[in-house]
Amino acid sequence: SCKRLAPRICKILPGEAAAVDWEAVETVPLLFRDGSATPPEDALLAREREREAERRQQRRLIILLTSVFGALLLLFVALTYRASLSVRNFKRREIAAKQVLEAIRGVHRLDHPCVLLPARAFLRMGSLREHEALRAEGQLLFYDSPRQLADKHVVFFSHQWLSFGTPDPLGVQYRVMAASLRRVIADTGWEEANVQVWVDLASIPQSKPLLKQLAVQTIACYCAAAHAFVICAPTTIHADTGEVCNVQSYQRRMWCRCEQLCHVLRKGTGTMWCATTEDDCRRLGELDSEWLMSVLRVFEGDVTDEGDYLSIVLPILGLYAELYALELKRRAQAVPWQSSPAAAAEAALCQVGSEERRAQTLQLVLNEIRGAKRGEIFPPKLRMSAQRLPQLPLR
Repeated sequence: SCKRLAPRICKILPGEAAAVDWEAVETVPLLFRDGSATPPEDALLAREREREAERRQQRRLIILLTSVFGALLLLFVALTYRASLSVRNFKRREIAAKQVLEAIRGVHRLDHPCVLLPARAFLRMGSLREHEALRAEGQLLFYDSPRQLADKHVVFFSHQWLSFGTPDPLGVQYRVMAASLRRVIADTGWEEANVQVWVDLASIPQSKPLLKQLAVQTIACYCAAAHAFVICAPTTIHADTGEVCNVQSYQRRMWCRCEQLCHVLRKGTGTMWCATTEDDCRRLGELDSEWLMSVLRVFEGDVTDEGDYLSIVLPILGLYAELYALELKRRAQAVPWQSSPAAAAEAALCQVGSEERRAQTLQLVLNEIRGAKRGEIFPPKLRMSAQRLPQLPLR
């Protein structure tokens, strides 16, 4: 080092530097502050290794603490989610229970009065007439509660429209309805003066959209309360589409399926007739499996306005709930399947045959509902329109 610095020293101190014998200067070992003679490079590397070891230990500690904190955080999130899910499921079950109870009450409540036409007036009409014209003539009867119909004999006509503007442009269905009405009265032994008729064109307001919507939403209650259910399905041609209309096309209609199902769930099949001509009106009897499957799949039926699907959800849900409650009661009492005493008395009054057959029909319906996969009875397309019926338990 002295030799390397000699030229600079000579420049700074020329006199003193000249007197120094630089070749005789002895080399003295360089000692560091800690007294070691280790070269500076090795000391730095050693210190760096020590620091790296400390950093690795710190990283391990940080990783360990982070893992523990993450595990605790995940546990907290899982417990919070489970608690919120439990609360949500509880609220959902509570809402579903309220919805089912409301649906059951709706089956026994008329949102729109039941409008009936006396049998004699119906037979004198000559053709199907609109609600407003018959109301103006004072021929319609209005009932605000199903209980008011208990001492009446209500005949419900279920049919498909044969044109877009009017249900019966050629009067074919009216003639079949009039003939079948006489046949039902003769078979049951009812007095004509005590028989009243429900048919959509006369019983549903046509000029007031709001009243019409209320009446349409209550159709399920009307047909469930009917004492006789007549399917009017003559073979004819649709006036606008040119398609053949018959029993098969009738069965494909959503509203026709809904009306049948609501009556079957409340009264069975013993009070049902099928009329295809003026001379052919016979009791429907026990539904075969194919017919029953199509009736149960109400929401797979054809409909002009898809909004009509939602209007029948609650009535059908209420009837299903009634049927299931009857089954639970049967299990609790450990007795054979049977319907309510009131229905049994009504069956005897209407001379519809064996109450056991009705019980078998209801049991078959219940088995089909239980065996159906999720989404078959209330299909997913109803969920797509759930904004119109929020929080509806479509199971």
